[in-house]
Amino acid sequence: MATNARTEQEPVAVTGDIEDLELAIDSRHRSLSSDDLPRELEFLELDLSNCRFLQLATMMWIVAFLNARERKSLRTRIRLPADKKVRDFMSVWEFPRAVRDAVGRPYEDFLGGRDVGLFVEEQALGINKLNYAGKVLKIEGIEQRLLSEGFFELNTFVPQKMANPDRLATQENARWRQDRILSVLSRQLGAPSTTVSSHIVHEAVMNSLRHPQCRLIQTASYFDRPDTYLLSKRKGIVDWRHFFYTLRHDRTFGLTTPGTRVWELLPEETRAQLTQAHNGIPNREDTEARILDGLNEVLSSDNFYDEGYFHKVAIPDDIRTLLARHPRALSPQLLQKRNRQLLEAAFPEDVFPLGMGHLTIAFWDDGDSMVDTLLDAIKSQKPVRSVAAPELYTDYEVTIEDQEGHKSEPAVVRSDLVPNINTSEELVLLAATFPGITRDVTGEGHAVDPSVAKIDPRLGYPGMGLYVLTNQVVEVYGGSVSIRTKNYFLNVKGCPGDKSPGNGFRYAAKVRRYGEWYPAFQGNMLTIRLPLR
Repeated sequence: MATNARTEQEPVAVTGDIEDLELAIDSRHRSLSSDDLPRELEFLELDLSNCRFLQLATMMWIVAFLNARERKSLRTRIRLPADKKVRDFMSVWEFPRAVRDAVGRPYEDFLGGRDVGLFVEEQALGINKLNYAGKVLKIEGIEQRLLSEGFFELNTFVPQKMANPDRLATQENARWRQDRILSVLSRQLGAPSTTVSSHIVHEAVMNSLRHPQCRLIQTASYFDRPDTYLLSKRKGIVDWRHFFYTLRHDRTFGLTTPGTRVWELLPEETRAQLTQAHNGIPNREDTEARILDGLNEVLSSDNFYDEGYFHKVAIPDDIRTLLARHPRALSPQLLQKRNRQLLEAAFPEDVFPLGMGHLTIAFWDDGDSMVDTLLDAIKSQKPVRSVAAPELYTDYEVTIEDQEGHKSEPAVVRSDLVPNINTSEELVLLAATFPGITRDVTGEGHAVDPSVAKIDPRLGYPGMGLYVLTNQVVEVYGGSVSIRTKNYFLNVKGCPGDKSPGNGFRYAAKVRRYGEWYPAFQGNMLTIRLPLR
């Protein structure tokens, strides 16, 4: 295979954010000559040296990436994070073991000389899972014991080596139904915690098991809380123009509002920078950074809250609890949390909603893409809907993003859609989450938790698994479901306004399509994010 010598030698910088990693890999393969299709490099280095955090989904994506390249005899190297906190996180979540289990070779084989020595040394020293620092599980009590016992780490299952693979879904269901797990989930999610095991974990594992050519399944989970409540470029001001207009308007007319309060507390330099910004939008990266620094001074101020300025703002109950305490009795992080959430409540359209964090649960299998398996059934003229369920159908506002980043206008798709030979692959992927849609209406090997079918017998039919999972994650917990497979990424969450015309919950779905130059993702990765309360 011909390769671009310059490109193949340059490492791909990994920030730890899954979206950034995907964009970097896309850019690297896009840069190759069209004569090199399929565009894959014989050698590629993932450079994690500047990572200050690492998302769970990023680790699982890298495992899948290594698995795919190993199958094609392509060489890959990993450059370890310089920050020991991040290396500790990777070790505690058993990333090295996950790589070995997925690829069949030691993790050290993917490291350079200096990193091999560092890795071997740190493995020999060991790590106290309860004492290591960094952007990890900053919680106490039961959660810490679960961490020390390996509950959250990357675990690998090989169905072909199991006497009864279908029991894996039942076993994982039971693991998430332990009393101490239910105690943690009830406290952190504020919802009926038993359905995490029965409606989410069970259905996710069963979905993986039913993908043809599935040789291994990996799963892991992570309590992802913000490690800072300060504003950043990625998670800061969403609409600069409107935010600045509000501050300027409220200050000009002397209104007693949060906008006026922010303006009063801003450093002089920041006020000048905002005033000089063209149409209220910082036009240079360094200017935006300085304005954010000024706003973060406000968020660190112990006199930001004044009831007279915030009397019309709907303040969350947990923040009212913090407001009842003297600001100087709060730690710097709690003070920033209080002020950040006050700012979000006052400017809901302008400030990124950081929230309380998420419980992330991820699953990856190396089987055939769910897009291809459903398409194979359609092309073979097999029925792909097991049962009609009109009461379960609802509307999706669907946005398609192409390989150039161009987004379509949202289109309404009803979940009674039965995909056919003319249906786009983007909608075939989305339809896999619709009630009753399946490649195998006979349901060979299909099983559900008894509590699911008890709610509605139709939920026990084949093709209901991803619907049950998505419904529970989005409608009950207010979270999101993402699927990465083949050349597509799908994200499903609740739609603002919630209700479809008539009845039913309304969903928002975004499907991103990657270009032909981008190597197809190996298998299927399902990422579930449940917001913490």
